[in-house]
Amino acid sequence: MFQVIDIRGQAVANTKYFFDANVWFYILFPSPYIKPTLAEYERFLNKISASIIKPKPKVVVTSMVISEVINVYLRKVGLNVYFKTNPLLEPTPNSGKDRYKDIYRKSQEFKRDYDYVCASFKAYHKVFEFVNDEFSSFTPNQVLKNLSVDLDFNDNYVFELAKKMNYTIVTHDIDFCLETVEILTSNKALLTKAKALAEAKDIKTGNKQ
Repeated sequence: MFQVIDIRGQAVANTKYFFDANVWFYILFPSPYIKPTLAEYERFLNKISASIIKPKPKVVVTSMVISEVINVYLRKVGLNVYFKTNPLLEPTPNSGKDRYKDIYRKSQEFKRDYDYVCASFKAYHKVFEFVNDEFSSFTPNQVLKNLSVDLDFNDNYVFELAKKMNYTIVTHDIDFCLETVEILTSNKALLTKAKALAEAKDIKTGNKQ
């Protein structure tokens, strides 16, 4: 059964939400021209924070998510800004130097960027809680066999973890068109895809004429 739900207007429930790395990126580093659909994720996070439900709903965060957000920011944002600002520091093809490890990571700008990402996450510490990723509780067959080709390994693991721990996944990734786990999104393409697959399944099983 597909449980892909439009996050817009969705009420906060007494559950644990797993915001994936791309959603955290939209929340922590919003563009000045951010699309309204992407702004929905921060709006929903604020609704969780303001909730008076007891026990209070929480956003769960694993080390994998934090690592992914930090690495993407440093390698795709910080690194590019650094060399755009300091073009003369670009290594030559024959220097044998790595742009990231040998130059950017040794700079003061790297430390500043690293601190900035960590502080951005920490600003939301009252609404999230760190959780174990439960990796040791899975069998090799669960995480290394029959993986969906539509998801990378990390996303496959998030799916298995959410199933095991009954988390609701919050994502903008269209690849998360999956059954058995509740998924909240503002991605119209993902919502449309899930609806079409659900209708096709109903027709196939005879539940819809």
